[in-house]
Amino acid sequence: MRHDRRLAVMIVAGAAMAVTAGLVPAAANAQPAPYPTPDPAFAPAAEPGDPNASPILISEVTNGGAGVDSNADRVSTDDFIEIGNFGTEPVDVSDWRILRCGQTGDGYGPQKVVPAGTVLQPGEKYTVGSATSTHKDVVKRDADYDTTGSTLHSFGFGAYLEDPAHHVIDRVGFYADSVDSDCKNPVSLQRSLDHRLSQSHQRIANNTGDPEQDWAVATRTPDDANAAAPSPTRVADTQIRISELANGNATSDANQYVELTNYGTSDVDVSGWRLFRCGENSTSYVQHRGLPAGTTIPAGGSFLFAHASAQLGNDVTPNATYTTGMHWRDYGAMVVTPDEAIVDRVGVYADRNSICNAGTGVKVKPNNLQNESLHRVADTGDNATDFFLAAERTPGKASERNELSATPAFQRGDLRFSEIVGAGPGGSSDEFVELANFGTTDRSLAGYSLIRCEGTGKGNAGTQVADLGDVTLAPGQTYVAAAAAAPAELRAKAAATYATGLNETDGYGMWLRAPDGSMADAVGVYHTVTYSPCVIGSELRNETKNDKGESYQRARTTGDNEEDFVKTADRTPGVLADVEWVDPAKPLAGETDPVTIETPRAPGTPVTEGKKTRTGYRATVTTEDADGGKQSVDLRTSIALETDGTRIFAGSTQRRIPKSLTITGERRVETAPALETTATRDTYPFQRYAVPVTEVPAEGLEFTWSGSTRERNEIQMYAWNGAEWTLVSAGNPSADGDLTLVGTIAADQVVDGTANVLVIDGPRSEGGAVDAIGVTDQKFLDPEDYDLALNHMTDTQFLSEGFRGVFRRMVTWVIQNAEARKIAYSTNGGDIIENWIGGNADPVRADKEFAFARDVHQLLNDADIPNGVLPGNHDNLWGRNNDRFNQFLGTDMYEAESWFGASWKKGDNSAHYDFFEANGIDFVALSLPYRPSQEQIDWAREVAAAYPSRNVVLVTHSYLDTEKNIENRDNRYTARGEDIWRDLVAPSDNIFLVLGGHYHGVATKYGDPVTGEQVDAIDLAADTVAVRNVGETGRTVVQMLADYQGYRSTQPAGRADTLDRDTGFQRLLQFDVDAELMAVNAYSPTLESFEAYKYDEPGMRGTPANDYQDGRYKAVDDEFVAKVDLLVRKKLATAQWGVTTASTSAGTAEVAAGSSATFALGTPMVGTSWYATVTDDSERTVTSTPLEVDSAAEPGAAATATTLQAAPARQVYGAVAAKRVQLTASVKDQETSDPVAGRVVFRSGTREVGRAAVTATGQATLRLPANLAVGAHTLTAEYVPADAAAYAASISMPVRATVVKATATAQARLVKPTVTRKQRAKVAVTVRTNGPVASGPVRVTVRRAGWTRVVNATVRNGAVTVRLPKLPKGRYKVAVAYRGTAGISADAAPTRTLRVR
Repeated sequence: MRHDRRLAVMIVAGAAMAVTAGLVPAAANAQPAPYPTPDPAFAPAAEPGDPNASPILISEVTNGGAGVDSNADRVSTDDFIEIGNFGTEPVDVSDWRILRCGQTGDGYGPQKVVPAGTVLQPGEKYTVGSATSTHKDVVKRDADYDTTGSTLHSFGFGAYLEDPAHHVIDRVGFYADSVDSDCKNPVSLQRSLDHRLSQSHQRIANNTGDPEQDWAVATRTPDDANAAAPSPTRVADTQIRISELANGNATSDANQYVELTNYGTSDVDVSGWRLFRCGENSTSYVQHRGLPAGTTIPAGGSFLFAHASAQLGNDVTPNATYTTGMHWRDYGAMVVTPDEAIVDRVGVYADRNSICNAGTGVKVKPNNLQNESLHRVADTGDNATDFFLAAERTPGKASERNELSATPAFQRGDLRFSEIVGAGPGGSSDEFVELANFGTTDRSLAGYSLIRCEGTGKGNAGTQVADLGDVTLAPGQTYVAAAAAAPAELRAKAAATYATGLNETDGYGMWLRAPDGSMADAVGVYHTVTYSPCVIGSELRNETKNDKGESYQRARTTGDNEEDFVKTADRTPGVLADVEWVDPAKPLAGETDPVTIETPRAPGTPVTEGKKTRTGYRATVTTEDADGGKQSVDLRTSIALETDGTRIFAGSTQRRIPKSLTITGERRVETAPALETTATRDTYPFQRYAVPVTEVPAEGLEFTWSGSTRERNEIQMYAWNGAEWTLVSAGNPSADGDLTLVGTIAADQVVDGTANVLVIDGPRSEGGAVDAIGVTDQKFLDPEDYDLALNHMTDTQFLSEGFRGVFRRMVTWVIQNAEARKIAYSTNGGDIIENWIGGNADPVRADKEFAFARDVHQLLNDADIPNGVLPGNHDNLWGRNNDRFNQFLGTDMYEAESWFGASWKKGDNSAHYDFFEANGIDFVALSLPYRPSQEQIDWAREVAAAYPSRNVVLVTHSYLDTEKNIENRDNRYTARGEDIWRDLVAPSDNIFLVLGGHYHGVATKYGDPVTGEQVDAIDLAADTVAVRNVGETGRTVVQMLADYQGYRSTQPAGRADTLDRDTGFQRLLQFDVDAELMAVNAYSPTLESFEAYKYDEPGMRGTPANDYQDGRYKAVDDEFVAKVDLLVRKKLATAQWGVTTASTSAGTAEVAAGSSATFALGTPMVGTSWYATVTDDSERTVTSTPLEVDSAAEPGAAATATTLQAAPARQVYGAVAAKRVQLTASVKDQETSDPVAGRVVFRSGTREVGRAAVTATGQATLRLPANLAVGAHTLTAEYVPADAAAYAASISMPVRATVVKATATAQARLVKPTVTRKQRAKVAVTVRTNGPVASGPVRVTVRRAGWTRVVNATVRNGAVTVRLPKLPKGRYKVAVAYRGTAGISADAAPTRTLRVR
């Protein structure tokens, strides 16, 4: 550390200035003192004059230094970052973090964590630099970078300073204006260093708030006093300017030059002047070490530097040469005098600073394939303004603007690339490019040539095929050029071959040159490329599975490669395939149709009725079951006992099974039959009945309880045996929401003359998610076994980039299954797209991915499925900026939806919350972006507090890593997991679940919000029900990572490339509320697989030989059950209760669902109680509420029985009466079998289809209507008695009948098979059916190679005549398709051929 005397003097002499600069006032003692906390992380550095500003600031930064002399290359390891104390008192900087910003603007490091005990005195510096520097005696420093540090980048870099609490203290960045950076403050400086002269960026003012004023370029002063004023490289006072610059042409990369022109009125001596080039990395390199003594440029004359191998024309001779060429895309030139003054410079850089840039660099890229060059047309000092991209090259002669012209704009003709691929099943040489004539007239290829673009995007200075030859392509015909080493079968289809193959690894392109030298077409295939002359619009992604025979084929022509070509499964060299453009965001036919899941449901509560009849007492049990089927009825009778003296206690308890007879918190209540007990969150409502009992027979007594609770909640009944509560009965509500429990009380459960019975709404003891604990059967739970589900997808970036159909299918699966699988909410946890991560990311590429993602997520909105999205680091530049995310997935897309809550700021959807409800339980889905600010975290905590009765699911992009650790800033400076846990999750009692992604893999943890203890949830899965808490509290939070982005679909091993990162796994979280469990399944709709672990990343997945059990993950990592703490209001409502003798069966019966079973009980004794148990086909049992026999009642109406038959079982829609289904109902007295009088109502489901009177023989008949809807119908017959006092109504068992569509036969004929181009052809269409007269839509498709037109019309009364549009000359195929209706099937007529003259 060095003491900066100049800085110290400045501080002492300028106290008022120090206050203005926001420095901390001097303290009375000289001990290191803490400074006030500055703004939260990633807030801008403190404003000037802010009393909380830190005195510690970044003082000096450089990304390299000079070599042995000013002609030497930059020494990149002589970089350093320096901080200084600009205050008036010592500051302890122990554990402060110095970070760097890299080429893309993103932060990295730390470069250095300042050692403990480091104190900076006022004016003192602390400098760190590269450990590999060989000039540490010159580049002085206090320490080397840590192992996490790295040299600063050549053309984009910055420094970033944090205190131990990770508050941003200061930052500075040096980037082009197109690059967003973590180090900008508030902007980046577009300045470059002249490393030849050992320059650095230095702070020369004390944080005025304007980096342009605070920072200057000067000769470096590592660990010493900064320069007092800027001292950039001098600029020579001369009229010599670079007048033209070219870096190659269509025939040779060496045909490049730098032209100087004397724009003055007198000759200029240029002796010793040097030429430097600036490379792709923007750094300067000497090209020419000095012009000979006596060299002059006359007034108005030009001087030409050229490549030694340049061939610039017979009349052009360079004045000086160089041997190292300029870069083809990013380059510059600089001329320097012997005394190091810059004469002139020009840089061609779109996204980087360079010493060759004067002002703003030229951003447009010259196209060497069109022989373009840059000409000076002005002298403002700004390259972008001063240079014009011209079609003319005039080396050795300066040109005026009026002598120059721009390359004509590209005009697409009929000759276009139709197919291209860089390799194939036959290997790397199995490649070809195909041209086709997409016009309507013949086209000659004479004089056309093919040029390839290289793996970097560069247009190759040469030709693949120099002349396509004397070939004429008719409309629709193709021309194939293939590699000379291609397989023989492909070469046989090729009209030409070429020697140098395409670069299938890095990327490739093809350029079609017209005979006049202009571009006729181009196509580029790259993973990503900043510029290539072969790319029109955006490049095609280099993602064809060449070994599988995939290729890119043209589907349309919009002027954008990416939008025009489609990746096809089967390549077709030599054949112009009729490729259809398919919008990847548009669902395929049927893809969003709701699925039907056959799930057995509980029967309804049996409806019971007891009546005194002419022959005794009749008990009638009417069953209810939406699933239909047979119902087994068991009627049971017993004798009711007195319950006088019973004491009832009620309350709520935290124990699933209380440990003592008297339960903490219970209170005595009235003994009325109706009683309600409520509880919330982690307590369970109960009622304890203390019933006096004098005698218990050997068979015991029965305690019956009837009431209701939440849907799906299990109620348990326990009896006290003197030592513990023992389970005697348990059950779930019927489909009607109520239930009856019957428990046997044994003699040992009567203690001291009292039977204590406990009825409690505790967690489920069996069934539901309980039965899934420890089970990995690759199945979701049955929907009847849970209350709601939440769908979690995240890190879909590779899908948005290159596998869009997989992404769409993930979403459409949610839509298909939303109702059947009770999906209440779906979330995408960020990294929705791939290419908006670096500060230099391509906005065009990002916009296309965002637009696709928006359209896909809009499908969920359109389906009215509550959903939300948030940005990951690939969506918001590592958390720096959410603007582009909001442009496509902002609040305007969601704020009108009923579930949308609010965003944290108007118009910013990066942090927001949504509402959803299911089965009476309220939720908030709270979304936070990658790298949320402290303000956003605090806002989220306030949202959770504002809805204390709602369960909160927190979704954020990055939280838990694959090692099951909550991320922290020590591991990654953008990590905010620990902040989220500490400041949001732990203080918020209603957050029960945290979902994250970002880290490639899966992990699940329980977290105790008070103790902070973290436990692996999957390790506990087999004993989940027993888990009540983790650590010291009763509340737990489940935290989950589920990121499948790197998983690979190829089995058994992933591909060598990454073209199988398309598994499309997501998670369905199924909540069994009563069991307090969440069942988790990973599932891929595309692969139709639950076994995500088998598709893990290469090197991490198991092997088939070991059933994949030797990999990073196993089945239990993606199919498990976890304990959840939900806020659920429970209500235990009693309808009636009683004590009886042990019941016995009075009879059984089997009836159809919805039908009645009748039991004759003779003359039962007074006090007889009876109830019925009904069991359906799936072994689900419900019990009716007990009834007592009323012996004083009058006899009721006689029971009847109705049966139904349907013959035949099938009819055609619209059929005549004689061919339709006939229904026959038979009705009789159930006791006497006599016919009865009345009528029968026939129904399909609940809809009446007709009615008929019952004849004297007891029958009623009906023909089904002709217009009954197509499909299966469940039919019943309901008897309505003529005298309701004499006979009771009855309903038959259902029968099934099916209505099928009428069969259509379509015919089409051309009214005139030949027409002229001025006539409109007509197509006569007729449709006949075996049912009704046909009507409905018809589609006529007119097609020829590469051209399709569709005309829609409507058939009425079985026919329609369709007029076609006027067509160009040629032959056309005319296809007619009758689309059908709800009652008539579709059909296609034979294709006809139309000739247009």
